[in-house]
Amino acid sequence: MPVRKQRNRVLRELAASKNLEFRRRMLGRSLSAVTLHEPGIALTGNYLKIELSAWQPANIVVQCTIKGLSSTGLIEQDRPTA
Repeated sequence: MPVRKQRNRVLRELAASKNLEFRRRMLGRSLSAVTLHEPGIALTGNYLKIELSAWQPANIVVQCTIKGLSSTGLIEQDRPTA
């Protein structure tokens, strides 16, 4: 039993490390995403959640430039004001 728990822990750590590295590669990129019903959140084609800098209505496609990482996703760069 302890070996199984150790292997599971190693696999979870590896998955978290790979996920973080993948999200880091998105920094500075412009990604297309669809806004969700959850306010201020959009989802990319590769299932990364983006915290939007400004509210957008649900179910529209937006272009987001990524400025940072959240604990589980990405953070959009502030949009220019008109």
